[in-house]
Amino acid sequence: MATSSSRRRLVRFIFLSGVLSILVAGCTSASETPEVTQSSTSSVEISGLDGLDGNIDVPPASDADYAATIVAFAQRVSDHWPHASKVWPGADYTEHVAVVFRLNNEGSVVTAWAVDFQGSHELQPEETKQLIAPPPGGYSPGEFNGRTAVFLSIDDLNRAKDPDGEELYRFASHELVHFYHQPDLDQRGEESDGRSQDYPIDPEPRVMRRMIYHNLLSAYENPDRAQEHLEHAKFWQEKWQQTYPAEYQGVRHSDLVEGHARYVEYLLTFYRPDLSPEQFRQRAIQVLNKDQVFSAADMEGYEINYLAGLLLDSLQPAWKDDALRNQTPFIETLLQPFNAKEQELDSQLDEQVNKDIEEINSGIAESIKPLEAAEKDTSIPYLVIDKSASESSFGAEHFISIDGKEVATTFVASYQTDGGQLVILGAPVYMRGDQITVPLPKDTTDQDGRLDIDSDSVIATNIEVDKTNDPDGRILYLVKVVN
Repeated sequence: MATSSSRRRLVRFIFLSGVLSILVAGCTSASETPEVTQSSTSSVEISGLDGLDGNIDVPPASDADYAATIVAFAQRVSDHWPHASKVWPGADYTEHVAVVFRLNNEGSVVTAWAVDFQGSHELQPEETKQLIAPPPGGYSPGEFNGRTAVFLSIDDLNRAKDPDGEELYRFASHELVHFYHQPDLDQRGEESDGRSQDYPIDPEPRVMRRMIYHNLLSAYENPDRAQEHLEHAKFWQEKWQQTYPAEYQGVRHSDLVEGHARYVEYLLTFYRPDLSPEQFRQRAIQVLNKDQVFSAADMEGYEINYLAGLLLDSLQPAWKDDALRNQTPFIETLLQPFNAKEQELDSQLDEQVNKDIEEINSGIAESIKPLEAAEKDTSIPYLVIDKSASESSFGAEHFISIDGKEVATTFVASYQTDGGQLVILGAPVYMRGDQITVPLPKDTTDQDGRLDIDSDSVIATNIEVDKTNDPDGRILYLVKVVN
């Protein structure tokens, strides 16, 4: 049973998973869907993480509070999902259902609702007992009453952060693209698919991609000067590709799958057939955070390819017919007809990106200290998690490469094992395929092949482990996730 301190840290996990879940939007580990090539989704800057000590006070939400959230969520579904096939050919969201689970602070299901374009209803216990709820703030593919579904989980903290269900709705709309509407894409499941970058982060490629984004936005906001802005965008696109070819090749896939999902997600927050072209343009821009600076190429791809899709709608109306079969990011399809025109670097943009990346590098240096300490001290044991059987989403602040090893910082996830629950609470971890390695407290010991851990970064309850040693004599505890 969790202690009071571990319960407070579980609340912190719920908060972190809610904050970070956007980073892996579309990043589930379902076998047919890539975990990290999709949100929410990655290496985007996050506010509100400093100073978290687990003492997060959240007033308990009432049944009426949850009902209000579901009503607001269902209204968005009713307003927009019927128009999904107009947003993207063949994306019939009337075929889908969202199942939203309400979880308590222990992660158990209190109740659930089924939501589709016709409305919502609360499920009976016998309807949910065979369903596997994702962790709080998480999502997974599923089936309900013979219909393809997206499963989502919320609890008091998630609901407090998103009382009107806006983020919940966006996650649902985004994930359905990955789960069911990317049949022509080569779905990759390896975390190394361009997500990580060398540490310290180099600001120069981020500046180049920011110039691409800046020109795309200018082209969309000023149609009469679109050609000039797109010629400038082509200049920066080619410069980035030629200067950083490995990064370019590494993120082409995520640019495509995430750009596609983001395009559908954003349009389904506002699209209605009765919008005038000018109303559509205004709302398409309003969903953007124009000033956000991203620290990694994979997260830039969401926004860059969303804007590219909007511009393609105007310039090449039939572009969607082959958009996925061509396996080409939208930005490349958009810029293909244009000639590059050199553009002077925006000094203010350059200064801002460099400043932000410097701050991000400082934050990463602090967050990876537990890994650095473990590298120097082989008496610190590792927990090695095999998550190949998991369909749960996870969150992380940054994906970086250190001495050839893939690292995720501020990693948050909840897993079920044969013995009990395992929760990672914002720890830095090594990632290799379906394997996650996290340092444990130095005094960790098992009892007859079982581990109970109650630390700041890991909570484990009666998990079954195999104990072994690496070539340096370090103790390794191996655990398999069951879902």
